[in-house]
Parts: sequence; C-alpha cells; structure tokens
Amino acid sequence: MRFLERKWEGKSYRLYVKRDKDSLWVHFQGQTWLWQSKKPLQKNREKIKKKQELIIAALPGKIQRVYVKKGDQVKEGQDLVILSSMKIEYTFRAEGEARVEEVFCEKGQTVNSGEKLIKVKYTDPV
Repeated sequence: MRFLERKWEGKSYRLYVKRDKDSLWVHFQGQTWLWQSKKPLQKNREKIKKKQELIIAALPGKIQRVYVKKGDQVKEGQDLVILSSMKIEYTFRAEGEARVEEVFCEKGQTVNSGEKLIKVKYTDPV
C-alpha cells in the first residue's frame, strides 16, 4: 500500500492505493473503491473458481476479533475474523462448510498486507 498526495484547485489530497494482479484498491476521504479487470489472466481463473482455503490480509491493519479456533467446524457465511484497516472493518467469512486447520492471528494483533490469518479445509464440494 502506498499513498499519493496531489494538489487540485489549491487543495492537497491524499489517496491510498494498492494494486494486485487484476485489481486496484483506492481509499480516499473515508471511502474505498475496488476496480477489477473484466478478463482475468487464465491462470487466475482457476483460483477464482476454487474456494480460498488460506485467508490472507489484503491490507495492513489490526485484528479486531477472531471468531474461530483450530479444529472448529464452520458453515458457509460464518464469520471467521474481523480486520480493521483505515477506519474500515473487513469481515472474512467462510465460503462453504469447512474445518479450521490453523489460526495465525489473535485479537489486538497488527498484521501486514499479505500476512496469513486463517487456514481452512473445505468439506463440501468446490
């Protein structure tokens, strides 16, 4: 994540920007926008179809709450962890029925972008 400072009509503005392979995150004046490529690369299409078994922090922030522990069974849509970043809370949820294999974070911990949060093993078909 990096920030850009620009002047427009005599005022100074600060934007926070993060770019991934097929997406662009922009945070400005309390709002966050996401732009994604309409045609992801072929190798990324396989990743999109498969449920994410490793939950990773997309932005640096602070862990506000961890709802699960190792060995827990979770259902689709169940909250796993809440990450607070730039005054916004991001809730990570299970994409299907799964078993929690590992929890890499705890409440109050500060995490960096790309850091592992939780690993799950899905029990329902992909």
